[in-house]
Amino acid sequence: MEAFQDNKALQELMQRSDFVNRLNASKTSYSQMGIQLQTVPNEKCAFAECDGSGVLHYINWTKKADAIENPTKYYMKDHEIEWTEKCKCVNQSEFERKVTSSGIPGKYSKAKVHGFGIDCYKKSESQTAARIAKQMAINYVEKYKELLSFKKNGLYLYSTTKGSGKTRLASSIANGLIKLHKQSVLFLKATDISPQVRKTYKKDSESTEEDVLRAFRNVDVLIIDDLAVSTEKDFTEDLIGRILDHRMDKGAVTIITSNKTIDELKEHFPKGIIASRVKKMCYEVLMPEESVRDEEAEQENREFENLLFGKSEGA
Repeated sequence: MEAFQDNKALQELMQRSDFVNRLNASKTSYSQMGIQLQTVPNEKCAFAECDGSGVLHYINWTKKADAIENPTKYYMKDHEIEWTEKCKCVNQSEFERKVTSSGIPGKYSKAKVHGFGIDCYKKSESQTAARIAKQMAINYVEKYKELLSFKKNGLYLYSTTKGSGKTRLASSIANGLIKLHKQSVLFLKATDISPQVRKTYKKDSESTEEDVLRAFRNVDVLIIDDLAVSTEKDFTEDLIGRILDHRMDKGAVTIITSNKTIDELKEHFPKGIIASRVKKMCYEVLMPEESVRDEEAEQENREFENLLFGKSEGA
């Protein structure tokens, strides 16, 4: 009875010309608005697209107008009229969290392969090596998915000179793989592998040796920085050998930096385990034999001095 009365009241209302006119006007207005973003952006969003919540609220006014006339057509389909999407800043935050947890050095957390400097090297042969290494890194990141089909899908960046850019380029590649391919990355110094495992031998340790090695083995991309620097050769060689064996069997990507060629690893790790594994897993890339660390430090000093002794507006 009540439903009948409600329906009758609605029919009477629809017969009123003023109501019909307002309804038609609303429909016309809505139809012209199309799809609109309702979220008001502010500076809390890194891309100035959302209000800092990470959520974008949209309304399709054309369908909303249609729903006014045909309410049953969109019953249980409100998502066609109003819906929400994730803002880009959410993915940016995920990227930042991954970089933070990956162990990538803080000063290289925003380094990009396209931003790897060439002109900072003074020697022409160094610039040539840097240019080749940079293009290799760009291609590696862009064609990463295709390269995964190869058994030798890792990289070995080497030069005998400290501060030549090996760690910076490896970090840039890692950032690219995280951002573009959503890969999990673990960046660690070769000299930290043994201490990490030895911690598990303590009585109060909550982790086991297998827990630590599993993390090294199972991450999508493992970056070992400064291989062949440690003086603790036998234990380190056994540990890294076990890690590489597992990753080689899985076809997992491993990127290594070192001050030795792959063949020279045999001199540092006499058992030959690491050298043979790396040769099967990684493509050897020569980095410049020139340090840019001093030049970078001098540049920072110049910028610092300009701030200290330069003219300050309003001071």
